[in-house]
Amino acid sequence: MECHACQNLYHQNCHNPTITDEEASDPRLVWNCSSCNVNIQNAVRSFNKLGSIKSQLINIFFSDKIYRSKKWIAKKYSEIRRIRNGSS
Repeated sequence: MECHACQNLYHQNCHNPTITDEEASDPRLVWNCSSCNVNIQNAVRSFNKLGSIKSQLINIFFSDKIYRSKKWIAKKYSEIRRIRNGSS
């Protein structure tokens, strides 16, 4: 079998875990050796962590923006009340 990622060749019985006859005979199968599988899984985990960090940063940004908007609205409301109370 040829690893899709590293292009190394592996004998079915020598690879750990053993490559089944079904895997070897399926022309649609994109097969990766166990070393490349570990690297791919680590890359996916890292990408998922980055995605999680990105979404957390976006949430923090918008939370802060909403907080600042609420403060701005409260400040403007107070100014309007002061103007109304001062002019009436």
